[in-house]
Amino acid sequence: MTNLQDPSLRVSGVVGALLLDKEEQRVVPHEETISQGFERWVTSLAASHMNIDPIIGLSGSRDLSPLLQRSGNVRRRVVDGDGWVHTVSDIVDAEQVRAISLVIAERPVSLADGHHRYHAALAFASNLGASKDDPAGSILAFVSTSDGRGLGIHPFHRLVPALGTIDIQSLRQDFVVTPGQPAPPQRPGSIVLLTGDDTWHLAPHPTHLMAMPSPWRRASSAVAQTLLYPHLGVTEADCAYTTSIEVALSHADGGAPALLMAPLDGSTIAEAGRLGLRFPQKTTFFAPKPRAGVVLRAIG
Repeated sequence: MTNLQDPSLRVSGVVGALLLDKEEQRVVPHEETISQGFERWVTSLAASHMNIDPIIGLSGSRDLSPLLQRSGNVRRRVVDGDGWVHTVSDIVDAEQVRAISLVIAERPVSLADGHHRYHAALAFASNLGASKDDPAGSILAFVSTSDGRGLGIHPFHRLVPALGTIDIQSLRQDFVVTPGQPAPPQRPGSIVLLTGDDTWHLAPHPTHLMAMPSPWRRASSAVAQTLLYPHLGVTEADCAYTTSIEVALSHADGGAPALLMAPLDGSTIAEAGRLGLRFPQKTTFFAPKPRAGVVLRAIG
């Protein structure tokens, strides 16, 4: 995928059949999921017997990028509404195909996008009694690298319900609290609290992070869930989500707090996958995404 306005922005990956893994040893969801919407994907699979929208996986292997070279013809080239050119090319060299398969298999693949589709595929395969050798035992996937040269990883911000006055002094028990700017923080694990009247930068005390797994310390969503929500008297279920800073600012201007989150890097997601950890729901979104329908895969 190449950006029309800035051709230096490029994302490469391989599209193919990824074996389903109900044990979550080889394919690891990287965050908790919201159950709503799962059933429609099961219905779609049962009706079409077709994968039309690839899930996105991140490989923690540094050896994948050099292998992502076209060795065959260009099949399709599609320009989406966001100004990205999606080019699908064949990989026909048998040794290259084998090398890509081995590299992807050597480390867990972190399921970055398409959790509902993945679990729907597991349910569909189970209903059919499909084995790993059957078409339904795999799913169409776009696998990219987690080394910073792959997909852009962006945060979901939190919209908190109206709380009244927030005791900023109490937050100092767990955070270094300083006046901040109404923009997402760059330091991993930090949070910007918007109250409408004020903006505060919250940097967790390092000693208070030690009880958390290493990848969670660098995830603002996990820091909020563990250290901040108890001060605010809310849980994850109380929050709404947005990818828009403008929406978060408007929410805060309306009298309810908003939390701007720092971006999470691919190496942290890969580390969490190796440890079998999941981040809180709606921690990240990925862009650009492969477009549905560009590659189709029949599953019997």
